[in-house]
Formats: sequence, C-alpha cells, structure tokens
Amino acid sequence: MTTPPLLQRVLPPIRFLGTWTCLCLGFFMIVLAISYFKAGSINYSNNQSLVDLSANQGLLTEQITKNALAIEIAVRTQDWDSVEPSLLKLIDDHNTWKSGHESLLNNRANTFQAQGDEDTIAEHLSKQAYPFNQLNQSMTELETVTRSVVRRAPYIDPKSLDRIAAAVKSHRTHDESFKAAYAQITELYKLSAAQSSIKTIASIRSLLLIALAAIAAAIATGVAPRLWRQSNKIETLRHENARANKALADLGPSQPKAEPDPESNSDSDTPHQSKLAA
Repeated sequence: MTTPPLLQRVLPPIRFLGTWTCLCLGFFMIVLAISYFKAGSINYSNNQSLVDLSANQGLLTEQITKNALAIEIAVRTQDWDSVEPSLLKLIDDHNTWKSGHESLLNNRANTFQAQGDEDTIAEHLSKQAYPFNQLNQSMTELETVTRSVVRRAPYIDPKSLDRIAAAVKSHRTHDESFKAAYAQITELYKLSAAQSSIKTIASIRSLLLIALAAIAAAIATGVAPRLWRQSNKIETLRHENARANKALADLGPSQPKAEPDPESNSDSDTPHQSKLAA
C-alpha cells in the first residue's frame, strides 16, 4: 500500500507546522500562566489593601475620638504636658483618615454590590458624605482651638473651653454611625476580593485548559502524519512479504540433482575396454 502522491506532498508541511505549533503553544501557555498568576496576585493585593484601608478608617475614627476626649480633659484640668502630644496625634490621625477616605472614593472596586438590588460600595460611600464632613469640621475646629489654647497657656478663656466641648460633642454625635457604616463597607470589600479571586482562578483554569487542548491538537497534527507513513511502510512490507511467500510456494519443492552411478559407469566402460584389448 503506497502513499498517494498528494499526501506525500502535504504530510511534510503538516508535520512541520504541527511541531512548531506545539512549541509555540507551549511557550504561549507558560507565558500566559505566569502573566495570569502575576495579575491575580496583584489583583488580590489591591483588593486586600482596600479591605485593610477600609477597616483602618473605623479604627482611626475611634482613635480620634479618644484623642479628642483626652484633649478636652487635659485642657479643663490644665494638664499642658499632655495637651500637645494628644494634639499632634490627633492631627496625624486626622490627615491619615482624610487621605484614606479619599483613596477609597476613587477605585474601580466600588462598583461591586453583594446582590443585584443592593447598593454598590460607591453608593454606601456617598451616603457617608454628610457624616464625613461633620467629623472633618469638628476635628478641624478642635485642632484650631487647641493650638490657640496651647499658645496662650496657662491663660484660657471660657469661650475656648466651650468651643472645645462643642467640637468633641459634634464628633461623638457622628462617629458611631460612621464606624458602623465603614464596618459594612469593609465586609463588601472582603466579598469583592473573594469574588475577584474566584473569577481570576476560573479564568486561569479556562485559559490553561484551552492551551492544553491546543497543544494536544498540535501534537496530534505533528504525530499523525508520521504514524500514517509508518503504517504505510508496515503495510507495504507486509504485502511484499506475502508476495514473496506466494512466489516461493508457486515454485514448489526443489528437486535434488541426480548423482552418477559408479556401477553403470563401470559396465559401460567394459565393452570399450574389451575392444581396445582386441
């Protein structure tokens, strides 16, 4: 069984393309896997940083409340040694708190919503605009008055004490609701991070399966022509062997060559010798 001429011309390019396709797809699969794992780790790190930042907002709000109360008590008791450290801590926490809130307002994860009919993270954050502004104003007022008190210490007027008390009261009016709202926002960020990780893993798995299927197809494309040629060679040798066996069978068993009989030779030589003798 001989290979058709058309297949003889087509099989080598197919085998060549199959081999190179297999190598290229293998390299592509490795690069793709590395890229997606790297992207997945970056995505997970970003989501985890949002969770930490959101949770830190509640802690900062609580810490600011403690510093505000400490300032009010220190001013009323004229404990000037503890007023300035509490003020510096309040200013530092206030700046971190503001920058954290602004960072959370501007990120792509805010489009996440736990259910289809629930608010997104962006909508939850927008609802905290009023409490945020009130807390920010009360802290700014407290910092301004406390700086003035520290400069004029130990002299202090009752009006400054009233302004400090009003700022602390305003802060405590909104801090609990703000912390509760941010606790809910933190849970939404956690759900967003979990779902993002699941989607990333599913995407990596799907792409790897597609790449493996493509490599299998490329291997089959490169190996199949070779197997076809080998099977043709085996079939050709089998036919030639069968024809040779048939030809030998048609010849039949070989006849042995007859050897000369010495007695017949001696008998035939006797008359000749007798004639010579005569």
